[in-house]
Amino acid sequence: MDEFEAFWKLYPRKVKKKETREVWNRIKPDAAVLMADVQARIDYHRPWLDGYIPHPTTYLRGERWDDEIEGEMPEKRELTYAEKLARDLSQMEAIHVTDK
Repeated sequence: MDEFEAFWKLYPRKVKKKETREVWNRIKPDAAVLMADVQARIDYHRPWLDGYIPHPTTYLRGERWDDEIEGEMPEKRELTYAEKLARDLSQMEAIHVTDK
């Protein structure tokens, strides 16, 4: 899976895929930064939790990954075994994508 497809799979609003890919190819974003930001917004960003999720083209064009995340981050805690496994698998997939 290429970096764009990984982003598309994670991004919670699936509209305008062709246009989103064109924007992605034009701006050539850092996929790791975007993936981490999208996941944080899915988990904590108050507007996203309330259902306001911009089109992916809007997110990319507006460089929304630089915007502040509104919401409370949970207290830092030790990850469970399942969470560590999911994190490690995700990182392995990201490395596999970038190695191609």
